[in-house]
Amino acid sequence: MPYGEIFIGTFTAIWRHKKLWLFGFLGQALVAIGGGIYLVAALGWQNNWFQMVRGWADRPGGLGPTNMPGVFMSSLGLLFVGLTTMILLALLGYLVNLVMRGATIHEAAIAWRGATTETGRGLRAGLERAIYLFLLDLLWWMPAILLVGGAYLCGILGLMGLAASSTGRGDEEGAIVLAIFAIFCAVICLYVFVGLAMAIFAPLMYQSAVQGRRGLGPAISEGWRLASRHLGAMIVFWLLLLILSIVVSITLQLLTLPLAWPWLSRWFGWWTALMGDFTANRPPVMPEFTPVTVALAGIGSALASLLLQSFMQTFGLTLYAEVYRRLTGQASAPPPAVAPAPEPSAVIGLPAPGDLGLTVPAEVAPQAPEESGPSI
Repeated sequence: MPYGEIFIGTFTAIWRHKKLWLFGFLGQALVAIGGGIYLVAALGWQNNWFQMVRGWADRPGGLGPTNMPGVFMSSLGLLFVGLTTMILLALLGYLVNLVMRGATIHEAAIAWRGATTETGRGLRAGLERAIYLFLLDLLWWMPAILLVGGAYLCGILGLMGLAASSTGRGDEEGAIVLAIFAIFCAVICLYVFVGLAMAIFAPLMYQSAVQGRRGLGPAISEGWRLASRHLGAMIVFWLLLLILSIVVSITLQLLTLPLAWPWLSRWFGWWTALMGDFTANRPPVMPEFTPVTVALAGIGSALASLLLQSFMQTFGLTLYAEVYRRLTGQASAPPPAVAPAPEPSAVIGLPAPGDLGLTVPAEVAPQAPEESGPSI
């Protein structure tokens, strides 16, 4: 498998066919916007909470720690609005991204063949195959959901058993804590295993469902068969994508740092002053963030998330589109035969002479008879 050729060729394909990144950008836009809104709401709530703490410090006879829980719950309105908005936009963004992922896979395969990509054609293909992508997502999400849900349930039951233990025996309580810790470690290991299996086997299943136009069962079967036969290559491609994701993430964080720097500088400055207050045994002074600072931090976070997620989604789908073509033999298929060009008369819509029955067959002209000399 020519790893370097496919990896570098993916950059070239995205650069030449920027519609591929457009699909990824549109697919991740709502999720990034929702995350930015939630971050702004969370920072705004945090700023309001700091202001209330400063008010308590300035007015010892007013609000105090006794009614802190009530004030804390009443101040969660802004945070709840931001969280609700993020969840709604994330759900809507996921539905949009199903179509965009299918469009990227369909048009990426066409781009690798050297043909022209089309936005409308890609959207139609993505809409047609969206249900199969959703079912594949559900197939891979179910183990993770069951593992996380089972871990929480076991932890809750263990804590309830620990709280209900009135024997006072340290060995029983220690056994319960050890069992909870062992369960969480096992769940984490299984979760990592499911994540690795998804990263290695799932990409070719998605390609089979869209590029191969197969149903759910045949797509799962073909993707599993191709990945298991070329397990080493799939691991290498996963590692290359992981390294690229880390590099791109660090780069984007540095590029969007000026937007988040006003918030970060105030936050780090507050932590530095807080350490000095504790050392000097002084009451800490709460930080204060302006609305502009909070908004810039949210915009910077949303922009970095949008660029990172959209590019990595586009890059991964485009890369595996070529891997699927090579593993299924489509990349080495001979190009279709080109039909001969029509005659000029047919191009302009006029009948050819042969169509009118006016074609004169080529005949040998008869020889002229020899003239006799004049008689005397």
